[in-house]
Amino acid sequence: MTPRRSPRRSASLAVFVLALAIGVGRETLVAVARGEGLDASVGEVPVTRDAAAMRALPVKEQTARAFAAAFGGGARIAFASGEPLIYEPGALVWTSAGAVLVSSGFVERAGPDDLGAIAVHYLKPEGTTFRVVGAHPKGIEGGLAGGPPQWVVSTDFGDDPVVVTDTFDWRRGVTCATTALYALGGGAPLPLAVFPSGYDDVGAGGERAKAVSVSGSIRNILKGRSFAVHFRGTSDFTHVFTRVGARYVKTASDGEPPPCRPSEAAPDPAGSDRAKSSDRATGGG
Repeated sequence: MTPRRSPRRSASLAVFVLALAIGVGRETLVAVARGEGLDASVGEVPVTRDAAAMRALPVKEQTARAFAAAFGGGARIAFASGEPLIYEPGALVWTSAGAVLVSSGFVERAGPDDLGAIAVHYLKPEGTTFRVVGAHPKGIEGGLAGGPPQWVVSTDFGDDPVVVTDTFDWRRGVTCATTALYALGGGAPLPLAVFPSGYDDVGAGGERAKAVSVSGSIRNILKGRSFAVHFRGTSDFTHVFTRVGARYVKTASDGEPPPCRPSEAAPDPAGSDRAKSSDRATGGG
């Protein structure tokens, strides 16, 4: 299966680029930097009778028709608050229940603190067209300078597709990376895990005994059960995440990356089971 990745788009970002090594379900590390997509495999899904006509089309054509159904020919969406977002098609993933379209949203007039988004649309094939059965234009928010998180869709974590995202924060010469997992199988993006995955203070300067730089990679995935995040750099350590109910929680570690800020607290994925009401668009253009 062709890897599904987010479209590449240049943006005006901080000069410092944090190289984050993430290899989902692979033995070889995939070097990833801000502005580039991640890479992972998506398992094959049997062709159902109602999807046969659509899936007989080339993948690019399927994705184009899904994007047209999701956005109605207008890729610009305005919301109740904030700047409008401009969307680009990303990946069309088939499940036993239908298709899921994942698209990247960029803030139209972005400032340095504006967040882009990943749109998630659930579609039912009807011949060679799609019908939208669920729409989440801000299904996954984040990113930097108006861009969406870097993302990839994978079935390495279970039978249902999972979006793996990377977001970056750069303040006063310190760059931090955060990785999150969202399940797509339940009609809306469901947070599974969120964890720090990189830290670098090389650009901070000042009087320090030694700069710190670590980056994490996802490894040792046991479908539906657990995975590990191996950190390498100025120190080496590993975090283990285990499935507990509907979430993955950290159950073991032999080291920690420094906090990005003294008051840093990672968001709790249990605090938002489904897409929020702020996902709802107020108009298009």
